[in-house]
Amino acid sequence: MANRDSQALAVSCLLLLCGVATNATSQTQTFKVGDRVLVSTSGLQGDQYWQQCTVIRELKANSYGVKCDPRAAGQIGSEYAVLPGWIKPLSRAQDHGAPPPPGRANVARDGTVAGDRSFVNCNMQQKKAKNGDSIPPELAKLLIQCLWEKPSAPGMDGAQTVDIDSLDIGRPRKWVYQQDMGQGIDGLDTRIWPVDVKWTWKTYYRTRTHVIVEEDIFNCYVDAFSKWSCGLGMHVKDISKRDVEVK
Repeated sequence: MANRDSQALAVSCLLLLCGVATNATSQTQTFKVGDRVLVSTSGLQGDQYWQQCTVIRELKANSYGVKCDPRAAGQIGSEYAVLPGWIKPLSRAQDHGAPPPPGRANVARDGTVAGDRSFVNCNMQQKKAKNGDSIPPELAKLLIQCLWEKPSAPGMDGAQTVDIDSLDIGRPRKWVYQQDMGQGIDGLDTRIWPVDVKWTWKTYYRTRTHVIVEEDIFNCYVDAFSKWSCGLGMHVKDISKRDVEVK
């Protein structure tokens, strides 16, 4: 009986030592910047709490710096400081792929955030037109861009650009009183040119670029000053909305 007890005790001690060794191995597991890992940002151990992240700061003051992948398209990943026990290796088979690296913000020396291209000239001089003329496609494009396109205020962000992805000018129709907005001329004889536009609207911030892609109908007409004017007439559909991270 004593021999059996001694054997059982020896096995128990061996298992305990193995457990201690395994735990020590997990505690001494180190990660370097760029490693793909699984992280529980709350420390909870259920499968639903672990998310895929990238190490952005090595172990310091008993925590790692990580940046976790966006949870949905169009979102930006979040950064956390996590304890060593909240992080574990991520196998290549599990990894759905790190998000693309952030782009670079276009920031001038005075801190003004610009767009990713030069702004269009919205101070152009129009030639006089008359009611019933057809609107030139390039002018329609420019007038629609100039509804929102603008630079940031000095030292600030918030610049906006509008790019026309496609433009289709429809048949003209008569001005509809209390439906059409603006300064129609010749009463109900004002001719409206509907323009179906797919367009991309970008707003540039210091840490992200907000990108909206839509399809809308714009109404263009010759106003009381014999100049072409365009305004948003009807929303057709949202195509996409997303944030693109920048540094």
